[in-house]
Amino acid sequence: DIQLIMCVNENDIFHRWLQTGKFSPSENVTPTSSSAMDIQLPYNIDRLLYFLSDGDTTLVKQLMEKLETDGSFDTPEALRQEATAFLSSRRVTESERLEVMKTVWDKHAYLLCPHSAIGVKAAMADAESGSSFPSVCIATATLFKFPESAVKAGIAGLPVAPASFVSLQGKAEHQSFMQRGEDWQRILRQAIEASWA
Repeated sequence: DIQLIMCVNENDIFHRWLQTGKFSPSENVTPTSSSAMDIQLPYNIDRLLYFLSDGDTTLVKQLMEKLETDGSFDTPEALRQEATAFLSSRRVTESERLEVMKTVWDKHAYLLCPHSAIGVKAAMADAESGSSFPSVCIATATLFKFPESAVKAGIAGLPVAPASFVSLQGKAEHQSFMQRGEDWQRILRQAIEASWA
């Protein structure tokens, strides 16, 4: 068996949804040190609902339309039960993130970014609760992208950033915006092909 823990920061829409069945984004996003998780409307909720409903596109469409018109939806209990059969969730606060970053650095000399620290904290809490599942945490970024978090966590003697990381700083960034209904597969294919030309 596999048990997935959905780990979130203070912007805890997934955690609240899994606990209550009500998918109701908060009005405001709370800025945190784990900025990639500072969202209220996860882009992948429809895919998760599709998976949980065994591909019931009619149900997913109804829920997504309800979200768009009413700002929330109530998940059918059977779908929520399907989710909780293999999903659990954990909300991790800023102080917990910083504490686990410091602990992991002190004990293992490993630098967790604030995002990865959320997963590690959830795994630690799961183990402390007596879970029999072994945990695997996948680091999502380097702490060198978040030096202010290292300072807040009290990590002393931060190593010098690797040359491979430093070489990326200052490079040009490129982005493209797409509108709803555009053929994203075609746009992506053209962008990839252009980069290899």
